[in-house]
Amino acid sequence: MLPLIAALALEQSLSGNSPSDVFDDAVDAAYLDFGVGDACGRDCKQEVIASKTLGDTDVELRKSTTIFGDAYAIVYGKGGAWHAATPIIDIDADDCAMGKCVKENITKVAMDERDGVAWVTISVASTIEYHHDHPHTVSTDHQIVFGCKLDSSACVRVDGGSRWEDGSVAIGHDKLVVTDHEGHHTVNVRW
Repeated sequence: MLPLIAALALEQSLSGNSPSDVFDDAVDAAYLDFGVGDACGRDCKQEVIASKTLGDTDVELRKSTTIFGDAYAIVYGKGGAWHAATPIIDIDADDCAMGKCVKENITKVAMDERDGVAWVTISVASTIEYHHDHPHTVSTDHQIVFGCKLDSSACVRVDGGSRWEDGSVAIGHDKLVVTDHEGHHTVNVRW
C-alpha cells in the first residue's frame, strides 16, 4: 500500500497586479474557503519574511496577522503580473486550547530556482505541551515546500512531517523525496 503524502496538490495560484494585492486576495480566499469569513478586507498589515530574485522573477514569503491568526503565502512575479500560492494558515505562533499549548515558528526559509520552478522550503519548529492526565512535551522539526512555475500560475505544495512528527523534503529534478516516521517517499511532479 502506498503511504499518504500530506498536502500534495497541483493548483492554480491567484493572480493580481501587485504583491500586496495578490497576497490579500489569497489570504481572504483561503479563509472564505475554510468557511470562517473575510480575514482582512484588504486591510491586513503585511511583512516580507524572505525574498529573492530568481532569474527575472521576484519571489517573496509574506506574513500577515489576521483576525483568525497568522497567514503566510508565497508571492511571485514582476511589474504588474503577480501570483500567490495557497496560503499557509495553520502555523500557530502561540495557541492554547483543549488541554494543550502549541508554539510554532519558522526557523529557516530557502529559495532556489530549478528548471523554471521557484522552490521555497519553509522549515518549522513546533512544540506541543500537553496539560492533561499525563503532562508531557513533544517537539518536532518539519518542512513545507512550495514549487511554483515561474512562467505560469501553477504551484505545488508538499509537507514533510507536521507539528506532530519530524519530517523533511529534499528537492530533486521533477521529484521530491519526503522523509518522515514511515521512511522515504518519492513524489513525482508533473507540470
